[in-house]
Amino acid sequence: MKYEFIRNNQTRFDITVMARMLGVTEEAYRAWKRRGPSARRQEDAVLREEIKVIHENSKRTYGAPRVKASLQKNGKQVS
Repeated sequence: MKYEFIRNNQTRFDITVMARMLGVTEEAYRAWKRRGPSARRQEDAVLREEIKVIHENSKRTYGAPRVKASLQKNGKQVS
């Protein structure tokens, strides 16, 4: 989250200053930037899109319980 804040505000503020204020090193921020999204973040993005599709296909009538049931029916493990 700290690194995302730095990335989102790098045009407004100096990276070195933001890193120092947030208690991280500039080197750690740059390493995070090179790594890209984690596997978990990528899986979450796919799941988020599936949820949107289910919700839209239900004409926006499905709430969390029905969306969850639909995901489980399609073989997704969700809690």
